[in-house]
Amino acid sequence: MTLKEIEDHYRIIDQTLSGHAYLRDRYKRSALGADLLLFASSIGLCAMVFIDADSLAKIGISPLEARWIIGLCSLTNFFISIVVLRVDWKERSEKYRQSCVTLGGLKAACRTLIKQETATPEECDKLGGECAAGLSCVPEIPEKLFPKLKAHHLRKVALSKLVDANPGAPVWILRARLLATSTTQVVRAKSSKSNE
Repeated sequence: MTLKEIEDHYRIIDQTLSGHAYLRDRYKRSALGADLLLFASSIGLCAMVFIDADSLAKIGISPLEARWIIGLCSLTNFFISIVVLRVDWKERSEKYRQSCVTLGGLKAACRTLIKQETATPEECDKLGGECAAGLSCVPEIPEKLFPKLKAHHLRKVALSKLVDANPGAPVWILRARLLATSTTQVVRAKSSKSNE
């Protein structure tokens, strides 16, 4: 294996790491949202159980409406519990977190070997084998999400370069500039093809 092949591994690992970090964070947010919704619904259910009919009447809620609210909170709790058990966002997030640790280590090892520039074929072979083994052990990126995650990675790289070139500019302005520039290029390319 050559240093060029290690650079290819580095590029693949870097892109995969970005995708896994995105999925880790996405599933973590989904799990947190489901937990908070479950807590809120449970609090509403508990609060309604301990409020007497006279207190409800003072705030304009009839006993029948209170029963409906309690029933809806109970059904919401039940539904959210089933969803959380079925999709298991916490476990998915943890799997992608562990893969980020693995991929981060491989990325660092590749970067170190590439910077040496005098790596022996044996060192390249050893690291290439570790990269192949590491990539085969991490969870797959769903096929339908691949284009989105690749675009996310490339935007992240481009934004990082803009931040390096303009460290004093707010990141949201740099992100807007990147969006405007990319969109303009797409529109111009489409219009030039239609004029041909």
